Amino acid sequence: FFFQAEDGIRDPLWSRGLGDVYKRQGIMGLTMAKTLKVRLPEAKIGILEKENTIGFHASGRNSGVLHAGFYYTAESLKAKFTKQGNIMMKEYCTEHHLPINSTGKVIVATSEADLPGIQELKRRGDVNGVNLQWIDQQQLATIDPNIRFFKKALYSPSTSTVDPLLVCQHMSKALTSSGIDIMYDHKLSLIHISEPTRPERISYAVFCLKKK
Repeated sequence: FFFQAEDGIRDPLWSRGLGDVYKRQGIMGLTMAKTLKVRLPEAKIGILEKENTIGFHASGRNSGVLHAGFYYTAESLKAKFTKQGNIMMKEYCTEHHLPINSTGKVIVATSEADLPGIQELKRRGDVNGVNLQWIDQQQLATIDPNIRFFKKALYSPSTSTVDPLLVCQHMSKALTSSGIDIMYDHKLSLIHISEPTRPERISYAVFCLKKK
């Protein structure tokens, strides 16, 4: 198994003793490597990162909102994973003393036309076990006295924000300390499979790619 960089250099990954290779060091690649290391502590894992630092793209340049899990279709995997991810990211940040901004979130109706939509969000949240609360104008004033609504307002106490780049940086350091090899400036342009009689050299290669 070789990877070929844009400069044409080919490098046999097994020369590093790697058993599992992840392309890209975004939050997905970091999380998958972390999970695999927990499940298989003896595995030798490597991550290929085309940039010279972590979180250079979407993983370090997003709003960092931990959504509660009521926007997606009720009982969908997206809804379940959003709720679960909210809980797990908070636990990770709390365990490692990373900042969490527990702001909560308010969704309001501004006209009659908004009422069916906000009621559907409440239904989806209830189905997925998300804590959503109807609030009145007096309760809303304690959160933000400048907001007004038409008949209905929802409060999501579990919606929070984190610093996504800080999370990536911390996770990257933790993975390196656990023995995972993070290879910067490794932009992949070609995969070449060789020596089929030696499949044990690399067990898996996982690619976190953008869908075109």
